[in-house]
Amino acid sequence: MQNIKNKFKELYPQLPFPDENEQRGTVELGADNIKYAFGKDEKGDAYLDTYSSHRMGSAHLRITHSGEVEVLDTYQEGFSYDAEIPGDEQRAEKEHRKHNERVGKLLLEKFY
Repeated sequence: MQNIKNKFKELYPQLPFPDENEQRGTVELGADNIKYAFGKDEKGDAYLDTYSSHRMGSAHLRITHSGEVEVLDTYQEGFSYDAEIPGDEQRAEKEHRKHNERVGKLLLEKFY
């Protein structure tokens, strides 16, 4: 757990480490806040998932037992398409919406 704590402090120096007795919750300090969820991987090793969102975007991260950081899926802010290809805008918009719906469900289940 110490590696997780050290990496958390490196990533979020202004925030207190989450309460290990709570499986998930929110850590706040002023306008800064993140959602968190503790868990164990398939090997039984502890990890801490975090989700932060602000006007510049969002970040969904996993801090592994070794202190490594994995970038997890988050909302896509927009989408691109080729205007020269008929129907490409609709395809891209559909994929964008599908991705964000899937991520929204995942985040809701994990952090709320």
